[in-house]
Amino acid sequence: MKDCLQGDNMKDCLQAGNMKDCLQGGNMKDCLQAGNMKDCLQAGNMKDCLQGGNMKDCLQRGNMKDCLQGGNMEDCLQAGNMKDCLQGGNMKDSLQGGNMKDCLQKGNMKDCLQAGNMKDCLQAGNMKDCLQAGNMKDCLQGGNMKDYLQGGNMKDCLQAGNMKDCLQAGNMKDCLQAGNMKDCLQGGNMKDCLQGGNMEDCLQQET
Repeated sequence: MKDCLQGDNMKDCLQAGNMKDCLQGGNMKDCLQAGNMKDCLQAGNMKDCLQGGNMKDCLQRGNMKDCLQGGNMEDCLQAGNMKDCLQGGNMKDSLQGGNMKDCLQKGNMKDCLQAGNMKDCLQAGNMKDCLQAGNMKDCLQGGNMKDYLQGGNMKDCLQAGNMKDCLQAGNMKDCLQAGNMKDCLQGGNMKDCLQGGNMEDCLQQET
């Protein structure tokens, strides 16, 4: 086999089934084509190994950085190394891997919301996207009423008990239905106030 390698006839060498000597001969490309990835990895040439398309064995070797560069994020996530996975720039698969904290730190809120973890999303301070995601309950718990009102969901806003901002948003009808006439009058809408049936406070406002 040794002489075979020196003769540059790698193809026949591989067919002879002696992969070890073949690798020592320095021809990784043909080695990979022969389908023996295990020995190929042991030879320490990860770059060519990845090009050979066997990511699973590559991950088992523990070289995540090169693995990510190989473009197979799914297997990367299965290997449990989320940090490097995020650095690889594939946030969608990263979220599916269940590591929301690192995901948020990367600043991709949109995909984060789609993953359905609103609590961590709110803690990251991006209320606007949170509202667009339609999870108003957790959004209110995040304490940003102003942006919440801009989201156009007045009913939940009133239930949250923040009438002042609610009135500023200009939705008096729902405000009256919520039964808070005092703040409603301060909002300056007397007509709807009367329709709300609270004449006493209404008269006090007139005088």
